Amino acid sequence: MFQRDYIMRNVEQLGPVLAAILKTKVAGELEEAEVQIATAGMLFLGFDVDLIRNLSEESVLELVRQRDEGDAGAYVVAAELLREQGDLLELTAGADAGHDSYVKSLSMYLEGWHGNPVHRTEAYSARITELYARLKPHTMSNEISSSLMRYFETTGEYAHAEDVLFRRVGGGDDDLIEHGIGFYTRLLSKPDRELVDGELPRDEVEEGLATLRKMIAPG
Repeated sequence: MFQRDYIMRNVEQLGPVLAAILKTKVAGELEEAEVQIATAGMLFLGFDVDLIRNLSEESVLELVRQRDEGDAGAYVVAAELLREQGDLLELTAGADAGHDSYVKSLSMYLEGWHGNPVHRTEAYSARITELYARLKPHTMSNEISSSLMRYFETTGEYAHAEDVLFRRVGGGDDDLIEHGIGFYTRLLSKPDRELVDGELPRDEVEEGLATLRKMIAPG
């Protein structure tokens, strides 16, 4: 309980820090902004976020998971700082320079969102939507794709979930195909109105399910 309260206090205290970083960036003091991000990482997470740029998504998740101890607060802190790092890299090194930081930030946001209902707010969802839009033109790992699908299914954005799915299943990954079959099967139990609201009407659900089943059919 103490660790959970400690992490959630950190999430609340991060707000003024992010505001200060934004102010510094707007003033054009980009090197100072980099120092602020590094300092915040040490203060809230115990490591400089710049040091995790060369780690894989899985390694970063495990590193933050060790800090998290059952609560989603550390994921949120890491996600916010990585997003800030991505913004700063694009300002200093040009378009796409922040791509890796954005990927890891999205991974953290999704872990936090799935990990604790307290983070399922409009503001938090806006962060996920923003990063998804940035990264959509690029290839994402199966892990992030699966997590995004779960997110969009939970929020009722079924067409987005399908889009994520079909950006990945072309490679023939059986696990992801099975994941997609489960997704469509669950949708078939939904009312027609809900499917239409999610921009994936029943006939498209049935078509998608048939397509995936053909992919794993023998011969």
